Amino acid sequence: SHAIAFGTYYLEVYASSGSGNFTLHALPLTTLAPASPPSYQNGWTETGSNITALAFDVFNTDYLYGSSGTRINYTDGSGINPSPSGFASGFNGISGLTANTNVYVADSGANKVIELNSSGVSINGYGNGTAGNGANELNLPQGSTPAGAHVVVADTGNDRIVVLNSDYTYNTSSDGSASGQAFSQVYDVCSYGATVYALDRGLNRVVAFDSLGNFKFQFGGTGTGNGNFNSPNKIATDGTSIYVADTGNYLVQKFSMQGDFITQWGGYGAGNSQFGQSGSSSAPLAVAADGTFVYVADG
Repeated sequence: SHAIAFGTYYLEVYASSGSGNFTLHALPLTTLAPASPPSYQNGWTETGSNITALAFDVFNTDYLYGSSGTRINYTDGSGINPSPSGFASGFNGISGLTANTNVYVADSGANKVIELNSSGVSINGYGNGTAGNGANELNLPQGSTPAGAHVVVADTGNDRIVVLNSDYTYNTSSDGSASGQAFSQVYDVCSYGATVYALDRGLNRVVAFDSLGNFKFQFGGTGTGNGNFNSPNKIATDGTSIYVADTGNYLVQKFSMQGDFITQWGGYGAGNSQFGQSGSSSAPLAVAADGTFVYVADG
C-alpha cells in the first residue's frame, strides 16, 4: 500500500490485477509504504495545495513527477525523494506535466510551455507570457507533450492545439474542426509515437491527431456510462492504454490506444476504490501510468 501526500491531499496508487480489475493501495499520511511494489511513499509535501499535474518517466530513471502549481518535485521507486527541496521551482501555475527523459511543463499561470532537462534546468520554451493567439503567444495552456519530431500544446484558452518544431518554433495549429466539431476547452494532451490524444473537456471527448495536427479518430461523449465523460481533467498513456481522469464522474477510465473502452473505477467517497478522500468536489485531478501502476491525484 502506498501514498504520496501533498499536505492533506492524496496520491493514490492502483495496480492492475491483469483481469481488468484494479486494487487500491493507499495508507494514512503518517504510514510509510513497504518495499514492494515501488514505494512512492510520502516523498514530499505541498502544504494546503492540490496536486495539479503528474507524470511518470519510464525512459529515464522511473521518476514520478508531481506539481502543486508553483514547483515540481519527484520521487523514485525506492520511496526516496532525490531532491527534497524540489526538482524545479519558480512557476506561476503548472497545469500539466509530461516526462520523456526531459520534463515538459505547461505553466498556465505564465501562458508558457517549458522543457526541462533531467536536472530540472530549462532548455527550451514557447510563449512570451502574454495571453493571446499571436506569434509566440498562448492562453492558459493546460498540457504539452513530445510527439515525433514535434511538441504539441493544449492551448486551452484559444481552443486549439499548437504544434511546435523541436526547437520550439511555431509550426501549425488546429482548432479540432476536422473532427466535425471545433474544440471547446482542449484541456490536456498525451502522445505515443506520432499520435497525439487531445482531451476536449467542454465536449467530453478525446480527439486523436498525428503530430502535425491532422485528425485520425475520436472517442467519448457526454454522460455517465462506460466510455462517456463529465468534464474530464487529464489524460495519460503508458503506451498500451489510455487513462482519463473523468473528474465530473469521479472516475478513472481506461481505453485501448484506438479508443475502445476497457474499464473504469472510482466513484465519490472515502472508500478504498473511491475519489474525494480530501473532501474535494473535484477529483480525480491528475493521472499518470507506468505500464504496471496507475497514479491518481485525488483532489
